[in-house]
This record gives sequence, structure tokens and C-alpha cells, in this order.
Amino acid sequence: MQKLVYILFLSLLFSWTHEASGQNETRAKQRDLFGGQPKAKVVIVPYEGKMLLSDINRELGNEHNMTLPEIKNIFREGLCQMVAMEGSKEYDTFDMINSGEKAVYQDIQFIFNNLGYKYIETPKPKEEEEDENVIDRIEEKVEEKQDPKQKDRGVYVAKGEIRSDYDNRERFMDAHLLKPSLFEYLQEQYAADYFLFITQLDIKVMRTPEMPEWTTAERRLKMHYTIFDGDGKKVAGSASYAYFGPEVKDIFQIIKTYFPLLAADAIKAIPAEEEDEKKTSEEPVSEKPQDSPPSTRAEDDDDDF
Repeated sequence: MQKLVYILFLSLLFSWTHEASGQNETRAKQRDLFGGQPKAKVVIVPYEGKMLLSDINRELGNEHNMTLPEIKNIFREGLCQMVAMEGSKEYDTFDMINSGEKAVYQDIQFIFNNLGYKYIETPKPKEEEEDENVIDRIEEKVEEKQDPKQKDRGVYVAKGEIRSDYDNRERFMDAHLLKPSLFEYLQEQYAADYFLFITQLDIKVMRTPEMPEWTTAERRLKMHYTIFDGDGKKVAGSASYAYFGPEVKDIFQIIKTYFPLLAADAIKAIPAEEEDEKKTSEEPVSEKPQDSPPSTRAEDDDDDF
């Protein structure tokens, strides 16, 4: 029965994707008809399968009688769908992982082959930065006495060993380009104004050492993302958060209720659209920066995809 529910949910995701796509096309035609300005196009790029870090996979698997690959797929496809649906309120969105197009799946793998990742400090809201100006000046004097080799390290590798200097600063998984020419190819294929890369999804049980063993802790969702403009320039990057109680064990409820909260924060990070004219199609056609993407989609249970 649970397997049937899983299949039905994936079918709903696919239908929602095409419904949202149809709505985007309808709005575009209406703007052309009435002379309105076209909305910016945002392409939603999924995270790699290995970039789901979850403390509740076994719990959900027992609840729904699902395998780990099924849970990972439904989380990734559900998150991308919620981001695309939230973004469609302001933009023309294209959800790559739920597109149902073989060529797009090949491009996803192609993108993964041309991206690198790095944990960096999460940007603070401007109002928090202003409030902490005085504190920062005090901390600068303290940092002068700190070993410069340890400053800003957090988790790092030294002499082949993983080491850590915890400083309680929140970080997110930032994406960077291994081949800058990647975006020339993506622009040729998708003609987008922005690419929103979901780089990682964390689901953490917020238990502390002080909590009694018999108590349960709330869960924290954390979606890491990086946003590039159509030329491959990074314009934003951070993480969005949502929380839910330990009594919530329905994976579909998590997706429908809490993933939209993550999506809304990420969409807000997209810069206000500039009035610059879009690039014309007269630009020279570029070649792909690496070998062509694989001819078939990777298997669903392959962590590399």
C-alpha cells in the first residue's frame, strides 16, 4: 500500500510540474498580448543525491515502508517542486529534476561534473550586521591574540586528517564553478536569468546532551543554496530553515507543510530584476566545457546523481 502511495505522490509531483509550467507559458502569452514586461526566468537545479544529510531516514522508512533510495528521491523531487511552485509566483520557473525530459537529466549530471562545493559562513541579515558592529570591534581585539593558522577554519583537513575548530558560526554549502564556461552552455540551452542551485538538504534532530534520554527533540530542516545570474556570476548564497515536531512522521506532510517555508526564503534571495535588455541570440554558440553528459539518466539509487 505504501509503495502505491509513493508512486501516486511522484505522479502528483510530475503533474504539478507540468501544470506550473503551463501556467508560466500562459502568463507569458498574456504579457505579450497586453504589452507587459516578461518575468525573469529561474532554473531550479537539484542537489546531488549524496547531499542529503538526514537523521530521520530510518524513522520515515519504518513509517512508510520505503527504502532509502525512495526516501531520498521523494525528498529531492519534493523540495525542488516546492521551490519551483513558490518561485512561480514571481518568476517563470523551470524545475529540472521534475521536467520528465531525458536531455535535462543528462544536463543535471553534466552540471554536477562541473561544480565544486565549500562550506562558508552564512551571511547575516543587514539588520543583524548593524546591531553587531560594536561587538565586532571588540572581537577584533580578541582575534589579534588568536593563532592566525586557526582563524576561520571551522572543519578542515590537515596532514590527511579531518580536524575542527568550532566557533559556533553557522555555515552553508556554497557552490562554485570548476569551469566558468558552464554557463555559456546553460544559457544556450535554457536562456535563464537566474540559476538557483540547491546544494544540500539537512534534516537534523536537535537533541542536546542535557536532554533526558526519554525525551524527543524537534527537527530542523536546512536547505543550502547558491544563486547565479545568467552569466555565471554568483549573486546570492545562504541557507533557509524550518522546524517541525517529533510527532510529524509523514514524509508527505513534511514536504507539503515545511518545504514551502524553505522555498520562500530562497526565492526572496533572488535579486530584484534589472531593466537591462536580455542578451540577443547573436552571441556565438559555445561548446560544452567537458565531455558530453551521459546518454542515459543515472539510476535513481545512485548517490552521485
